[in-house]
Amino acid sequence: MGTLPKLRGKTPGARIKEAYENAGYNRSTFQRAIGMAYSTILDWERDRYAPRYENLQLIEELTGHSPSEVMDEEGSTVTEPQYEAWRQFLETDEGRSMSRNERATLASIHFVGVKPSVGRYRAILFGLRGAA
Repeated sequence: MGTLPKLRGKTPGARIKEAYENAGYNRSTFQRAIGMAYSTILDWERDRYAPRYENLQLIEELTGHSPSEVMDEEGSTVTEPQYEAWRQFLETDEGRSMSRNERATLASIHFVGVKPSVGRYRAILFGLRGAA
């Protein structure tokens, strides 16, 4: 399959959409291929929810773009534990109530030497809000 075009979307949802469009899908054909509800794909695109890690692996199979390319910044690697902690945090009240800037800041964090957890994301969010 040659070289894939670099994903340029600014949010994970925009990158998911760009990945499936680059692979020749529209939203309807992509949702059928991945086996998810149309509304779920819309929620991903709108960054309401993040796909589970296993769905990121399906996205990779369908589009050729890795979970790191879809969900994270250039040059980083999304690990399953970090991704799952982030996904679980997004499902909490704090995760749902974040501003776009808070979400972007927290999404860019890479844990090194510590285990990612919902509690760590919560503490960082409270720290961001306290610093403002």
